[in-house]
Amino acid sequence: MARVTTPYRSDSGLVIDVASLGPAKRTGLPAGFPAGIVAMGHVILLGYSWINSAGAGQVQIFDGAAQAQLLGPSTYFAAAGEETQWFGDSGIELKRGLYVSASIATISGAVFYIVLQDD
Repeated sequence: MARVTTPYRSDSGLVIDVASLGPAKRTGLPAGFPAGIVAMGHVILLGYSWINSAGAGQVQIFDGAAQAQLLGPSTYFAAAGEETQWFGDSGIELKRGLYVSASIATISGAVFYIVLQDD
């Protein structure tokens, strides 16, 4: 088995009509991308797709830049491979922004998300 994904469920009380929020944003992350904020603010992560061209590695998604707590999904690669996750219409709620970090420079991919306009 080349990959293991740690499951994560959003707050069960979160109910969002994703279709009413407009199209999802897509941000591509090339191989060797630096860890950092992809989107600021209140974000709904809808999915991601990763490709690892060589070696063992990990991609982590955090709620905000502080990285104090891993609140998004992690994907582990034992060797080269790919992983795609789609979280459906509910997504994963990230209240402080979408932060992505990869442990090795051979991982590339994309994240799909919606930034909420909080009142």
